[in-house]
Amino acid sequence: RMLWEDAAEGLGISVQHNLADVELPPDLALTVYRLVQESLTNIRKYAHARNVHVRLHLGAGGSLQVSVQDDGAGFNVQSAGVGHHGLAGMRFRVESHGGSMQIRSAPGEGTTVSASVPAQNIARTATEV
Repeated sequence: RMLWEDAAEGLGISVQHNLADVELPPDLALTVYRLVQESLTNIRKYAHARNVHVRLHLGAGGSLQVSVQDDGAGFNVQSAGVGHHGLAGMRFRVESHGGSMQIRSAPGEGTTVSASVPAQNIARTATEV
């Protein structure tokens, strides 16, 4: 919650949120925090967005669903390889929990970064902590 409040203030734009009250194991909570943080940093640096929406909820079967969507400049996802360590870091963090991350974007069409972690991996992580 602190991230979207700071982002709204720093960006000077509308940052909407739909955040379920979900208790996560500390390492997964940090992964979610870093994914949202990096997404908001990229929006601030590159997107020139007018609106941002951050979502966190439990999906089908108890899977964790996180997304950050903006209506900014967008980019060609296929060319975002070399030099985009933030995106690679987000993907690595999510995959370390057995999850997956998708980036949907195109020039002029905004960007959505979404991640999903299966329920069994959330439970496993919680018992390992």
